[in-house]
Amino acid sequence: MEVNLIDPNDIEVGERFRKEYDLSEDFLGSIRQKGFVQAITINQNTELVAGGRRVAAAKELEIPIPYIMRQTEDELDLRECEFIENAFRKDLNWTERNASVARIHNLMKEKHGDRWTMRKSADLIGRSAGGIVRCLQMHEEVEKFPMLKDLKTEDEAVKLLRKAKEKMAAKILVEEHHERTEKYFENSNGVKVDARVASAMSADNHFKIGDAFDGMQEMLDEGLTPPISFVEVDPPYGINLKEVKKGDGDRKLDRYEEVASSKYPAFIKKLCKYLFDVTPANTRICFWFGIEWYNVVRNALEGAGFRVDPIPCLWTKRAGQTNAPELYLARAWEPFFLATKGEGIPIRNRGRINVFDFPVVPASRKYHPTQRPVELMQEILRTFAWEGSIIMVPFLGSGATLLAAYREKINGFGWELNEENKEPFLAAVEQDITEILSTSDEDSGDTTSEDVQEDTESDDEEE
Repeated sequence: MEVNLIDPNDIEVGERFRKEYDLSEDFLGSIRQKGFVQAITINQNTELVAGGRRVAAAKELEIPIPYIMRQTEDELDLRECEFIENAFRKDLNWTERNASVARIHNLMKEKHGDRWTMRKSADLIGRSAGGIVRCLQMHEEVEKFPMLKDLKTEDEAVKLLRKAKEKMAAKILVEEHHERTEKYFENSNGVKVDARVASAMSADNHFKIGDAFDGMQEMLDEGLTPPISFVEVDPPYGINLKEVKKGDGDRKLDRYEEVASSKYPAFIKKLCKYLFDVTPANTRICFWFGIEWYNVVRNALEGAGFRVDPIPCLWTKRAGQTNAPELYLARAWEPFFLATKGEGIPIRNRGRINVFDFPVVPASRKYHPTQRPVELMQEILRTFAWEGSIIMVPFLGSGATLLAAYREKINGFGWELNEENKEPFLAAVEQDITEILSTSDEDSGDTTSEDVQEDTESDDEEE
């Protein structure tokens, strides 16, 4: 092909996949000294085929640029040439690459109709069919949400989108939950519903936003003495959680309320005194703690008046972590004390071993940094609490214990400082209610509140 010179202002650049060019001083300086080492490509209509950055540099330097002519048939031919030049260059960002893939795929669909498939685009571009699907999906998301262009990588955009969609879904579920509970309390007089649903309908009131100490003090001031039979206590551990979980890289840790180790003994002593004062006789306590605080927690419980089993129970997680693998093995268990005020209520699952083996909640499903699996909390409640009883959870966190209580036909309440944890909790409650009601309708024929309301209206019409 013959190489000629052309004024860069005479070139029709048109719409390009690449939106920005890095015209560094080093790049421009090299052109001033040695000229253009590689010619650009234009077509018969002086439209740019390849070399956008070089054209931009020529305009900046106000110098002619060498070119070669290539005949192109249509836009598809033009886009293929541009893609071949740019698609796998390191400086092509992810949004530009996805835009080019989407454009070529759509042009091929226009040219070949339904005969053109994702697989054919994958073969043409040199990627997997799944990779092409992801390119197209993310290109559509960027079109809808332009702010995604500011993210450095596609993986960051995918994670942000997933979290945004989960949050949106949670908002919808919470709205449905509020509508459902409003109708339920308006029409539930004399209506029999599944006990799990009846408890869960009050989840919004059970999950109290505020400080546990303030809440327990209010109970004492007002003389409130609910027949609490079981207390699940999961206080801060007095550790640097950001250091322990520094591999998580999640802003949830920034919202976590920790207690400094220097203040931890006084915090635990105060907590145990409050727990003893607000609970009735024969209450059983499950108290989680960091193993380094074994003596501090045990002494505080006993000092407040509780009887403590010195052999703690263990939650084994099947997977662990450590920030110093060259020194330590991965930690894969957490302990909790069993304590009683008085004799304590009888253990429901007598003779069970004191090890609870449940996998951790996957990071993708967590909305709280120390979120425990609901299934673990169900097993603990099945072991120590009875159906129809009332439990107290001073540090609700993710609300997993309340959710487990509803599933086990147990009532509960507690406090949480971080209001952001309430929405995903209520969304999970609504999902449970929906599943319980649908299962009841299909399998057992149990009557729901809506069914009863319809039956009552029919009876009124007949009368």
